[in-house]
Amino acid sequence: MTDPQKKTERQIMEERAAQLFRPDTPERRAARKSFGTRCGHLKRKLFAKERLEGKMLEFALDIANDEIGKKLKAGEPLDHYETHLMVDVFMLHIRLSM
Repeated sequence: MTDPQKKTERQIMEERAAQLFRPDTPERRAARKSFGTRCGHLKRKLFAKERLEGKMLEFALDIANDEIGKKLKAGEPLDHYETHLMVDVFMLHIRLSM
């Protein structure tokens, strides 16, 4: 016989999942949308090999490692591997943490 007070494995997993996911407030949604837009602009500029300036450069430097950051500051275009690191590794990691 099963005890009605005893939780099933599914109930335990659902409770843990609920603890991991924060509620989506309007402020959080707006911040995530703004961040996603900035990531999209940066991605487009990196693939177009455009020079980054102003706030877009600051945003890229926050994401990039030291070697890539030096190239971005100097206005040098990134090679294929460095662009891949920025877009598919660093930016993805940052976006998933939002």
